[in-house]
Parts: sequence; structure tokens; C-alpha cells
Amino acid sequence: MKLSHGLARIQHLVSQLLSLAKQDAFVLNKEHERYFLINEVAVQCVEQLIHLAIEKEIDLGMERQEDVKILSQESAVHSIIYNLIDNAIKYTPTQGIINVSVFTQENYAVIQVEDSGPGIDPKLHEHILKRFYRVHHHQEMGSGLGLSIVDKAVERLQGKLSFGTSASLGGLQVTVEFPI
Repeated sequence: MKLSHGLARIQHLVSQLLSLAKQDAFVLNKEHERYFLINEVAVQCVEQLIHLAIEKEIDLGMERQEDVKILSQESAVHSIIYNLIDNAIKYTPTQGIINVSVFTQENYAVIQVEDSGPGIDPKLHEHILKRFYRVHHHQEMGSGLGLSIVDKAVERLQGKLSFGTSASLGGLQVTVEFPI
């Protein structure tokens, strides 16, 4: 059992390092921008991660799902949403709630992931974007790279990343905005 857990951890770390290297090297710049619906990408990410949420008895779902079409790189947006949901699952305790929302606000496409986890002290918001940084010394598998990947991808796509406290769930609320 320890061997399979260790192998899964190494596989996750390698996957995260490759994703971060792609963001650093701008490899994804070769991908052509195209129009796509962010809400469809968000639903795909929820579907890809639902098994992890079920294992922890977490209620993971789409809270708000407006059709939001943008011109961008779909794989980079997928990476952003996937990593935000994956992080929320890791930090949300058993029987918690994670809500994913996609909507427009003024001239921005907004992606929001909020959870009922412990949240993050605002003093640490600057630190959580650093590579390999992990809060709360939790035991879940992770490398501390997820938010670094998100930050690089958001920056490259000229978006804005912000953290706050979820008004409805009490945990962390991560918001990503892209100009429409």
C-alpha cells in the first residue's frame, strides 16, 4: 500500500512539474487561440475530478454556469480550473462543499472556486503562489505546485487571480478574471 501511494505521489509530482515547465517555457503559446465556452471546460474539470471528491464525501458541483465565450487557449484555461478544483478537494475536509462558478461581470469572464475548508490567512496569500509552498501541513498528496501553475497560466493569459473568503461556505474563494 505504501509503495502504490508513493508511486501515485511521484506520478502527481512529475505531472505538476511538466505542467509548470510548459507554463515557464511558454510552450502553450504555440497553441492557437480560439473561441470556446469556459463553462464547458469547467464542467469537464468537475467530471474529471468528481471521483476524488466522492472519495472524501465532498459535495462538488457547479453553482453558477453561464455560457461565457472567450478567445483564448483552452488547454491553459483547463489547467487553471483543474488545478483550482484539485487544490480545493485536497484542502476541504471530509463531507465538505466545493462550488465552481462561471459567469460574466462587467467586461470580464469570471471563474470562481470556493470551498468549506479552513481557508487561508490573508497574510499567506502572497506565499501560496510560491512553488512547493503548502499550508496547514496537511497529509493529502500534493507538491505545492498547483497554485504556481495557476498563477503562471493566468498571468500569461493576461488575467487576474485573487483570493478571499467564501461568503456562503466560509473557506477559501479563488477568483480568476479574464477580459472579454
